[in-house]
Amino acid sequence: MIPSPIPEAAGYIRLSVTGKNGDDSIDNQKAIIEAWGHKNQIPISKWYVDAGYSGRDFNRPEFQKMIAAIERGEIGCVIVKDLSRLGRDHLAVGYYLEVYFPMNSVRFVSINDDFDTMDGMNVTVKATDVGTQKKPAAQLAQPAGVVNRPHPEHCHIASE
Repeated sequence: MIPSPIPEAAGYIRLSVTGKNGDDSIDNQKAIIEAWGHKNQIPISKWYVDAGYSGRDFNRPEFQKMIAAIERGEIGCVIVKDLSRLGRDHLAVGYYLEVYFPMNSVRFVSINDDFDTMDGMNVTVKATDVGTQKKPAAQLAQPAGVVNRPHPEHCHIASE
């Protein structure tokens, strides 16, 4: 398939609990993305909304449609309210930010995180924030000096 001559900007919205109101509501996410687009003179021409899907799974219908559109060359910029809307698996989010989007020449913007790949920000630090956004209880329950990692061989006790 021939790539689109002018890649468009897409707004991506994800909400794990349908009908939720507040900061993460679909309407609020859309309003934030539209306001950012207006302020930066980037019209949002495509919307992908996954309502009722967990951020831990990237096999979401609208996310997959967006990925297919990126691969066809139709999307040159993806905008989200915050990194947790892209996903909550920090390894997968890191892959998209550090490998997939750059490989496909896609600009990625996370508005509330003040993150824009066009600015050349440190992607690794920002991507790791995703897994910690709503887990303060796990951090408090963690013994002092112990760092939890997915694999035991990566755990260590911090020196005093």
